[in-house]
Amino acid sequence: MKSRIYQVLPEAADYKVVFFGCNHIDMFYNGLEGFRRLIYKKNPNRPEPLKPDYPIVHETFLVTGKNYEEMYTEWMRQLLAFTQAKRYLPLAVDSVDLGDKSLKIQVSFRMAMKRDKQNVPLKAVTFQPGKLEKVKSGYTITIVFDV
Repeated sequence: MKSRIYQVLPEAADYKVVFFGCNHIDMFYNGLEGFRRLIYKKNPNRPEPLKPDYPIVHETFLVTGKNYEEMYTEWMRQLLAFTQAKRYLPLAVDSVDLGDKSLKIQVSFRMAMKRDKQNVPLKAVTFQPGKLEKVKSGYTITIVFDV
């Protein structure tokens, strides 16, 4: 059984999402997968092909911050802005280079098609930094999205 990678907490006006990971780098991988499931509905009848027949775009995000919470929040902000501006669907994290105050992460995208139905119309990531917590199985970070 696959472990949980994110959870949406009940909130009145916003989406409060908790991303899980066994370490800090794992949280970025799970964060992308959770973000992808948040913005687009996954159609079980049309899985991603093993050999894609569409162009794939690789985008590198460079983020700096005082701590992991600020870097994770800023990365989510840049990721949301990129997907909204270009109408791209994130596929996978290609590489993560995580330092104490900097992050360089490369993500693969494809163009969103008509069959990709929007799940949650996210407007923005709030300005408050995420809340990182150590739990028994690793780490969690809570990010708040405006809907």
